[in-house]
Amino acid sequence: MLTGIAETALRHALPALAGHRDDGRPPLRSASACRRCAARHGQRTPVPAHVPAHQRACRRHRTWLGLAIQIDITPAPDITAASRKASRLAREHGITRLVLAETTARQDAIAGPHARRRATALALASPGLDPGHPDTAEAAAYPETIKIAAVFLRTPDALPDGPG
Repeated sequence: MLTGIAETALRHALPALAGHRDDGRPPLRSASACRRCAARHGQRTPVPAHVPAHQRACRRHRTWLGLAIQIDITPAPDITAASRKASRLAREHGITRLVLAETTARQDAIAGPHARRRATALALASPGLDPGHPDTAEAAAYPETIKIAAVFLRTPDALPDGPG
């Protein structure tokens, strides 16, 4: 109402903000496109993009697509492997259930020792990267997050019922 634009028009223009959709398309999230992918097409400034909700990294360029920063994850190949596993889990269980499982698993994974060590390794490999930054912490915890999420997805009644 505040914008003066019809809700239907906003949902069409901003699909990541549309919430649950019944049109068969996968859930999306707003992110900045991989800066290296954008540079290949001559774009030097951040490019807003709608990506599948479970997609956290550009596997081609080994770049974590954080909310605020993009992180070179080349020094942590297990993050790229976890991204491939997340794609398989999304195909098997659906993106919505995977994102729910990830959200449920993330807090435990971020607090773990593997994530802290990986965050430090990422920061050492990328001068100026803060190992305590939320995007760094999420990227560093991602392999454990996906492992825990996979267990949730395989365990009946481990997750609350939600949309398909």
